[in-house]
Amino acid sequence: MKHYFSQTRASTVAGLLLSGLSFIWQPAYFWNQSMNPFFPAQAYAQDNESSAASVLSVAAALVKAEDFLGENRNWHFPQSAALFAEAFPMLRTDLPQAAPYLNAAAQRGGVDQINRFLQEKNFSVTLAPVDDPQGIACAAVVDLKVEWQTPGTKQMLFLPQADKWVSGVHLAQLKAVYRAAGHEHLIAELTVKGDAKFFITRCDSPGSGHRSLASAFLAAKLAQVRRVEGAAQFPGGIIFPAADLRDSTALSWLIGARTTDSMGQPAIIVQALSQVRFSLNEIGARGQAAAAASMVTATGEEDVPQQLVIDGPYLAWFELPGAKLDRSIVTFAAHVNVDKMTPPDSLD
Repeated sequence: MKHYFSQTRASTVAGLLLSGLSFIWQPAYFWNQSMNPFFPAQAYAQDNESSAASVLSVAAALVKAEDFLGENRNWHFPQSAALFAEAFPMLRTDLPQAAPYLNAAAQRGGVDQINRFLQEKNFSVTLAPVDDPQGIACAAVVDLKVEWQTPGTKQMLFLPQADKWVSGVHLAQLKAVYRAAGHEHLIAELTVKGDAKFFITRCDSPGSGHRSLASAFLAAKLAQVRRVEGAAQFPGGIIFPAADLRDSTALSWLIGARTTDSMGQPAIIVQALSQVRFSLNEIGARGQAAAAASMVTATGEEDVPQQLVIDGPYLAWFELPGAKLDRSIVTFAAHVNVDKMTPPDSLD
């Protein structure tokens, strides 16, 4: 039974952990059973890449921008941010509860203050200048650190799939063990000091989708559907790989999000960046994330109607009427990936 945990891949566990840290206040609202949280039409997350995310920091940055836009703006997000759009109202409501772990800043005209804010918080990501004197830049930082109730010990850990040894951590005690429908492996809750909670599970891949979102929404799904299994079956505690993850990425799924200020002036996000750090050892764990965005005003521009955008690999098919009116015949189907996204010379 020990191997439920000891086979965990260090390259994938970090993203799931940081997502769990980011969503400890009320993670369940990120998952809608009728929606796929992994954006299957966009296969950007690679199985061999570690990833981490905090959508809480993104929400905090946008809300901070409302210092200049006006309170409670009605945001319109692109299709690629559909689940974030669904979660945003609840995130906004929960920001005060997360305040001890959050810092945010915004400015109108330029990005220098935001870049300085990020530097002061020890993040190196920077926004590029935007040629709009009325443009708005914003950023938010999440920093959550937990320590194990009883410090663990260092222990080398063998990963069978990778056929290698890595530095591991052994904790003598588990707080709880859970199962989640649709997830093969057990979920462990570790005993930590303070009010925060910390979870870990074996996860070979968080699923396809935007690299900065896949782990976040998988953690949120597991948080909603988990049920208690019991920790007594693991009297030897738990062992898992240590982690040191540092990454910067563009939040491409946020580009094009728009709102209007209190005077009805449109504002459109043209730049969005994220930087994450995740550390895990025998003392505890720490998740840090920064999200920054800049937006331009759309003076004199015609407001573009909301568009349905197919912005990744897609499935297309033909139908003909069937013998019965309530049935159709799928006569041809094609799944098109990036390698074949070129216009034909003709249809002949």
